[in-house]
Amino acid sequence: ALFDAARGIDARPWDPRPARKSIGAQVTWGVRFEEDEEVLKFAETLAGEVSTRMAAAGVRGRTLQVTLLRAVEGAPEYARKGFLGHGICDWLNRSQTLAGFTCEAGALKAAARRVVGELRVPARLVRGMGVQVSR
Repeated sequence: ALFDAARGIDARPWDPRPARKSIGAQVTWGVRFEEDEEVLKFAETLAGEVSTRMAAAGVRGRTLQVTLLRAVEGAPEYARKGFLGHGICDWLNRSQTLAGFTCEAGALKAAARRVVGELRVPARLVRGMGVQVSR
């Protein structure tokens, strides 16, 4: 086996499309909010998109992760690419383990809303968000 490997010979089967370990949706461009409720609705929208993608792939998951980009106060304007870029941000990641495996939109939306609410980031500082479900 070592002899073959040294010559680039590998007889192991190769799968060009291995099973996905997670499915998610993320938006980091043009994200601006005024009210906290808008942020929570946005989290629900992303969770709904993730649910649709999971159903299409025929998978379910149990761990929901939220990534939230929080603008760094006082960061220089030149560090941003254009007016709608996210600029310099703190990337906050939080996850929640659900009661069981699911791809049901209602459960994912409720969990995403709960996680984002617990982060308590003011709406005006949110510059991006992602929702991902795994295992």
